[in-house]
Amino acid sequence: MFARTVSTTVRRVAATSATAARFSAAPTRVAGQAVRNAVPYTALAAAAAAAATVAAVNVSGPPVSGCEPGMIGLDGLNFTQESLATLLRKTEFNMQEIRHLAAEYQKIDVRYGDGTISGDEFANYYSKKFELDHGQTAQLFRLFDVDGGGSIDFVEFTMTLSKLAKGSTGNRLGFFFYTADSDNSGSIDKAELMAMLFVLFRLGSRDDQSIASSVVARDKVATEIMSEADADRNGAIDVPELKAWIRRGSPHAKHCMELMEVFGTRFLQWAGGLGLTVMRTAGYSASAAGVHASSAGYTVA
Repeated sequence: MFARTVSTTVRRVAATSATAARFSAAPTRVAGQAVRNAVPYTALAAAAAAAATVAAVNVSGPPVSGCEPGMIGLDGLNFTQESLATLLRKTEFNMQEIRHLAAEYQKIDVRYGDGTISGDEFANYYSKKFELDHGQTAQLFRLFDVDGGGSIDFVEFTMTLSKLAKGSTGNRLGFFFYTADSDNSGSIDKAELMAMLFVLFRLGSRDDQSIASSVVARDKVATEIMSEADADRNGAIDVPELKAWIRRGSPHAKHCMELMEVFGTRFLQWAGGLGLTVMRTAGYSASAAGVHASSAGYTVA
């Protein structure tokens, strides 16, 4: 039953854009007939590599009790070769990472154990991991629940984590906006911004963590960001204003996007203890981000 869900969801996710894709940059034009001709062969090679990986696991992997004939079992989840190969191809995860994510998925799906993650299972798990409030976990859940069905299956879980942890700046910008917009109003007010800064700055340097723990310091940073980003001075930041703020590249904007990289990486570090590289924001400095921390107001008196 789960394998059919995986196969169906892979096709559905492939046919639609994730919410964060609204923020992605325009596609790059490819010039030259030789390059255009090479694209199908590259895609075929990637597909063949994924299929070979799946075949190797199917043949040489340890037997899994309860796995249906012709299926591949990963930590209690069953896949067809086709659905698993598609998942590998459409994310930047390798087979080991998929195994770890399957194990993490099972840890979250503990209340009902029905093969999907419900809203309360998601909130219970990630609110503890990140100290997110109810509104923030609800918004994150909406991003993971790609089809809006009220639950998250393994393909939605894996595809969304791929965009969050390994995606583009546009993906990270989308996650920042929709997580911060905890009341789903379509804009971020100062209180929502301060709550998001608490989540992000806890993941950064010692100075960042000092800011996270100080209401006065977070208020100062939030006030400066509102001054930079709220172009129409209506007390809230909407999508176009946020995009323009990121494009201008102020120290605050750069640092928030780098902390979003850490945010995504931490999702995977907690997922079965994957040995992924922590992004450079964890050691935020002039040499790492090209901006001195004190110039962005990240020094707490």
